[in-house]
Amino acid sequence: MTHKKSLKTLFCKGILIGIFTLFIPGNSISYAEWDNGWPVRVLETDDQTGDWKRLQMAGPFLEQQKGIRALRPGTAIFDNPAVGGQEAHYLYPLWNYYYEEHNLRWDVFSLMTFDKTWYDGKVKSQRFNIFPVYFAQQTDNPDTSYHGVFPVSGNVRNYFGADKISWAFFPVSLQVENEDQKRYSFPWPFIRWQEGATPQTGGGAAWPLVGHFYKQGKYDHQFGGWPFIYSYRDDLDSNTPKLRQAVLPFYALETGPKKDSLTWIWPFFSHIEGKEEPTYVEDQFLWPLVIKARGKERHITQALPFYAYSKLKDREKQWFLWPLMKQTQWNERGLRIDRQQLLFFLVWREKQHSIANPELAPAEKTHVWPLYSYWDNGAGEKQFQFLSPFEVFFPGNRTVREAYTPLFALYRYQEKPNGDLYRGFLFNLIIYESTETHAKFSFGPIFETRKDAEGESFQLFKGLIGYEKKNGKKRLKLLWRNT
Repeated sequence: MTHKKSLKTLFCKGILIGIFTLFIPGNSISYAEWDNGWPVRVLETDDQTGDWKRLQMAGPFLEQQKGIRALRPGTAIFDNPAVGGQEAHYLYPLWNYYYEEHNLRWDVFSLMTFDKTWYDGKVKSQRFNIFPVYFAQQTDNPDTSYHGVFPVSGNVRNYFGADKISWAFFPVSLQVENEDQKRYSFPWPFIRWQEGATPQTGGGAAWPLVGHFYKQGKYDHQFGGWPFIYSYRDDLDSNTPKLRQAVLPFYALETGPKKDSLTWIWPFFSHIEGKEEPTYVEDQFLWPLVIKARGKERHITQALPFYAYSKLKDREKQWFLWPLMKQTQWNERGLRIDRQQLLFFLVWREKQHSIANPELAPAEKTHVWPLYSYWDNGAGEKQFQFLSPFEVFFPGNRTVREAYTPLFALYRYQEKPNGDLYRGFLFNLIIYESTETHAKFSFGPIFETRKDAEGESFQLFKGLIGYEKKNGKKRLKLLWRNT
């Protein structure tokens, strides 16, 4: 892999971007104009229509855009009029609320959850859970309804990979159902047995000493002294059944339609042969420290923590002095993506190149945690923020971006594809905007100056004292009145 710029240049690049954007002149058609009454109100309006676009109040703590409202820290509300819905987050991620045309759901830290669905004024399903102590679901089908108080008594459906789980004074009694088989525990996990719809399904266990579960034509699982000795056979009705058996740590064997593997003195020596096309051969020594793999679409050379290289299909990854530096390249949605990371998140950069049109400018995103984040969509739209402690951890999370990120925006810079520029300092206490039609600077409500094709003006305290020169005519403003 080749990279035009090394990670060590990113910090300097970010600082230069932050400095140079203070002085870049703008020249284009305007999108917006700002009315700065910080900290009471900062209003962004459309320069052509006069319609409001963004309202900020109490510094960075209150903000409203069309379809978005934020009360910081932690609260963000998103409207979706296309489906008549709304999404709200309060002290995110503590309480989350979602409403659509036929569905309402909310959760408290994903532990207390409520979900209700209705059609034509009739409730189809309603679910309320307080994990892990209370579970309830009521539907128009008794086979999908359930109720349980854990660990006292009850049942749930479609949880933890099981069709149905029932309990009574857990762990005294537990029953797990899947398709036509039931597995009982009394008490869990020590004494277990299994029953099925046919005599060919059964088995039992005195865990962890010994166990045997089977279903004719499907599987046969045996263990002794779990997890050290076991023999699991699956897909017995196929032409290539799977086998997993081991006497750990001395020996482990796995065979199946996709791969065969053999391990001696785990995890020291392992040999793997991929059987599906494209095939490969892999050897591991003291996994995961030393790995060597070769195949048509698999190439791995790994000697951790010094160096690691892997290529799986069209995805390449390199580590240098793990976990110091990581480089990754892959293709996705018609894009060639290059990502570089220093200590996972300390420095993070990603560039996206068009595969079909490689001459196009790449899109770029850079984070130097926690100092700054920089975005460039490759089509002329750019953003820069200082400080930025969250973006690298929550990429694409619009709730974090609205509820928390602006609280750290000591300086923000935005450039539109047509060249319009905006710079905001100290949560918009100081704003500078530059377009083809005008340039404007404001220091809260204290001082404002503006220059456009018709002339120039300045004012103190929104017109307490002011001066304007327009079309060659001069006039003063005193006590918010023209003289």
